[in-house]
Amino acid sequence: MKDVKPGVKASVQKQVEFEDSAAALGNEGIKVLSSPAMILLMELASAKVLTPYLEEDERTVGIAFDIRHMAPTPVGMNVVASSELVETSGIKFKFHVEVLDDMEKIGEGTISMAVIKMERFLEGAISKKL
Repeated sequence: MKDVKPGVKASVQKQVEFEDSAAALGNEGIKVLSSPAMILLMELASAKVLTPYLEEDERTVGIAFDIRHMAPTPVGMNVVASSELVETSGIKFKFHVEVLDDMEKIGEGTISMAVIKMERFLEGAISKKL
């Protein structure tokens, strides 16, 4: 991995679709952005921060989440998840994340990620099935 310093930022945006909703996950009638979908956007934004610094055989994985989901966002509204690298420690990275919809901040918190070597990581996962 190439050297990366705190302060690097990235964001991802999308329009909330039914498959992103709590209703799609089984919470009948709750057609708003689900917490898992919001956290996924936060993780994607954090991964995007590190992507330019990764070697070809490296990827990121989430390892810790401290997130608050503060307001509902209905299907059809846009959201933007932003992430800023705030701490590095070897292969571990901590990010401050937040998500805004068209009206307000709907979520915030921290995500920690690790950089993994793909082949070794997948070998470890596959060995669990043997």
